[in-house]
Amino acid sequence: MTWFLRDHGMVRSTQNIMAFVAFSSALVPSSIFLSFGAPALATILVCAASASVGLGMTFFWLTRWPTRRQSIVAVSVGILCVAGWSVAGPGTVVPALSCTAFAITGAYLAFFHSVKLMTANVVLALATGAALTVRIADAVGWSVALSAFWTLWLLNTAVPIAVRCMAWALTHYVERANTDPLTGLLNRRGFLDEVCRLLDDNAGCTVLITAMVDLDDFKRVNDVSGHAAGDHILGVVSAVLHTLFPRRSAICRSGGEEFLIALCADEEQSVDDLGDEICAAIKRRALGVTASVGVATARPGRLSKRDIERLLGHQIAAADAAMYAAKRLGGDRASVAS
Repeated sequence: MTWFLRDHGMVRSTQNIMAFVAFSSALVPSSIFLSFGAPALATILVCAASASVGLGMTFFWLTRWPTRRQSIVAVSVGILCVAGWSVAGPGTVVPALSCTAFAITGAYLAFFHSVKLMTANVVLALATGAALTVRIADAVGWSVALSAFWTLWLLNTAVPIAVRCMAWALTHYVERANTDPLTGLLNRRGFLDEVCRLLDDNAGCTVLITAMVDLDDFKRVNDVSGHAAGDHILGVVSAVLHTLFPRRSAICRSGGEEFLIALCADEEQSVDDLGDEICAAIKRRALGVTASVGVATARPGRLSKRDIERLLGHQIAAADAAMYAAKRLGGDRASVAS
C-alpha cells in the first residue's frame, strides 16, 4: 500500500492523518490526570507511558514515513498501550470505551500489513474485552456486561475485516490496472512501479540489467496460423520469461510482440550469457519462434522515483537499439549495448 500512496502523492496527507490519530490516542490515557480522585500508582504509570507513546508517535508521523519494521514495532507498542490503559483504567465505563481503540490498530494492520497480524490484534482485543466483561458483571450484572462485550466484539472485528476487504479490492484494482490482460505480465506503467519497488527492496543492487526481447517475424505467425496461434505463443513466451526470472526481476509486455525485463544482478553475472539464455529458451519452447534480444546495464545506487524513471528510459532506449542490431544480424541472437 505504501507504493500506491507514493504513486498517487498521498503520503504526506496520510502522515498527517496518522499524526492526528496518534495525538488523539494520547488524549485518552491523559484524561486520567483530570480525575478528582487518586488513581492507583499502576494506573498512573500505564497511562503516562501510553500518553508518552502517543505523543512520540505524533512527532514520528509528522517527520517521516516508517519502514515496514518500524511500522510493525510502533503498532505493536500501540496495541500494548491500548490493552494496558483498558485494564488499568478505573471503574468500568472508561476501560470499556478505551477498549474500542483496538479497532484503530486493527484497521491499520489490515490496511498496511497482514491478516496474521490483524488476527493477533483481534484476539488480544477480545481477551481484553473478556477481562473487562467480568469486571462490568461484578459491578452492574451480566446482562449489561455481555451487551458491552458484544459491542466490543462488533467494533474490534468488523472494522478491521471491512478495511482488509477494502485493501484487497484496492490491491486487486491496482494489479489489474498494471497488468497486460493477454499474458498476465506487467504493462509499461506497472513495469516502472515494479522496478522502483525492486530497487527499493534491493538497496544494494549492484547492477540493473534491462533486456528488450522482440519475437522475430512474428507477423508471419499471425498471417499464416491466425491470431489465436499468435496469442498462444505470446503466452508461452511469457511463461518462459517467468521461469527464467522468478526473483528480483520485473517482466513486462511492452506492446505487440515486445517484452521488457529488468533484473537486479550480481557483479559476476554475465550479460552475454543472459541474452543468449533468453534466445535459447524461447527457441526451445515457443514452437519454432525465435527472438532478438538487446541488453543494457547500469549501476543504479540510491535513486528517487523520478531518477529511476529517467534511468530506465535510457536503459530501454539502449536495449532497444541493441535489439535492432541483433535483428540486422539475422535475429535469434542477443546484442549488448555498448
